[in-house]
Amino acid sequence: MTNQISAQLKAKLRNARAKFAKAEPAESNSVANRKVADGNYTAKVVGLEFAEFGKHPIIRFTYEITDADKKPQESAVGQLVETRFNLDTDEGPSYIKRDFGRFGYDDVNDLLDDPDATNALFIQLLGLNPICKIAVSMDDTDQWQNVFLNDVLEMDDEEAEVVEEVEEVKKPVSKPASAKKDTAKDAKKKKAPEPEPKEEIESDDEDGEGTEEETEEVEETEESSERELEIEDIVEVSYKGKDVAATVISIDEAASTVKVQIGNKRVIVPLENVYLLEG
Repeated sequence: MTNQISAQLKAKLRNARAKFAKAEPAESNSVANRKVADGNYTAKVVGLEFAEFGKHPIIRFTYEITDADKKPQESAVGQLVETRFNLDTDEGPSYIKRDFGRFGYDDVNDLLDDPDATNALFIQLLGLNPICKIAVSMDDTDQWQNVFLNDVLEMDDEEAEVVEEVEEVKKPVSKPASAKKDTAKDAKKKKAPEPEPKEEIESDDEDGEGTEEETEEVEETEESSERELEIEDIVEVSYKGKDVAATVISIDEAASTVKVQIGNKRVIVPLENVYLLEG
């Protein structure tokens, strides 16, 4: 859901532009608000809009809780929680930039330049149906409940290529030293290695008369059965109870997880459940 932006709110957004442009994205340990049992939840983004909170212009994310990590928190499923970022503070713009970065929008310095255009961006993000991991906890005053966006688990991708179904062989992968690229929109399956060229060996007879050519075929050495996983690799993962082909789009070494593209979905899976596919 989004809202129509009033002239009064547009004026407040214009006043907040300079401070917003100078803000740096916040660290990943900050918080934001509403009242459900404290805990960790899976939630989908159902609202993103400009709004007013008291006298302040804000950006508001609304999440609908779809699952709880622990049974005591299951009563929260179906409830809505909100994150309200105050654009009049030094911290608010930093937190906004941090969270938008998690949704794949790394450069939002001009977010307040044209509120109507940004409203269209909000609609676009909502249309990607983000599924997130959030944490909810009461603040130190026991009066205000904070909501952390911990991770984005899935997003639709309208430009995603559908992974081609081919006969493949599963091979184990090792933990990557580092990711080599930032995106895999145009990921293609890697080609099998070309055979080594044949080498011609010339040999003379004892009298030096005439030569005889012999062809020695250089044996191909098999690639190591284990190699580092890379961005754009085609892999097999378990998704909704089925083994499916996917494209690697990012790798989190610290968490031992891999974000992959499955059709038009982006999904995070444990590294140990990722198998490299080779034709």
